[in-house]
Amino acid sequence: MARSPALDILLVEDNPGDARLVREMLAEVDDRTIRVTSAGTLAEGREQARGGAFDVVLLDLGLPDSRGLDTVHAMRAAVPETPLVVLTGLADEQTGLQAVDAGGQDYLVKGDCDGRLLNRTLRFAMQRHEAERAVRESRERFRSLVEVAPEGIVLVDTEGIRFANPAAAALMGSAAADNLVDQPFGAYFCDNGRAVVADALETVLHQGRAMDQCVETRLCAPDGRAVDVEVRAVPVAADGRQQAQFIL
Repeated sequence: MARSPALDILLVEDNPGDARLVREMLAEVDDRTIRVTSAGTLAEGREQARGGAFDVVLLDLGLPDSRGLDTVHAMRAAVPETPLVVLTGLADEQTGLQAVDAGGQDYLVKGDCDGRLLNRTLRFAMQRHEAERAVRESRERFRSLVEVAPEGIVLVDTEGIRFANPAAAALMGSAAADNLVDQPFGAYFCDNGRAVVADALETVLHQGRAMDQCVETRLCAPDGRAVDVEVRAVPVAADGRQQAQFIL
């Protein structure tokens, strides 16, 4: 069997017995590829985390100088690019879930895991963290391209405009793209434009398919200008919900 890649863990745990148990459980899996560095307080853990290249931080939520979600926030602020797994007591599973919402990749309940589960959880946390980083970078590259695109690009859902690029703002007569957020997209159209937008939203948001073709219509800017445009719309998933991407 192929040996797992080496794993450098920062264990932030003030209870010597619990820290020893973590080391023993990991040693049962493979003590040649797993290295554990210990810290007994949040302050010590933050200092070591900043100075060391750790693959993952295993963080107890009950430390002498910090408790609960404040511990997660503090460690996440110190090492935002290092995956974080929290340790909770048997009665604190809800806190573990909240810790994941606060930026942790996963949580483990003390006394309710073995070496295999601990090892697997830590390695999966690293994989999820890397996947999340790749998604963030992809979104940032996409946003950068959209910001300089010559076409107007607008993201719309059932509640209104969620995003518009500078080209769209110029077409729609807005001084800043951010001013368009939460506004009803159809309100910026005249003649048959509002019906075109309504039909497009029905097709994209409720039927989950792109418009069959481009439609020529007219934008009516707040300053009274009328601009002839071609409208296309396709479905996209953004911020965990279905949106319609309009290209003008």
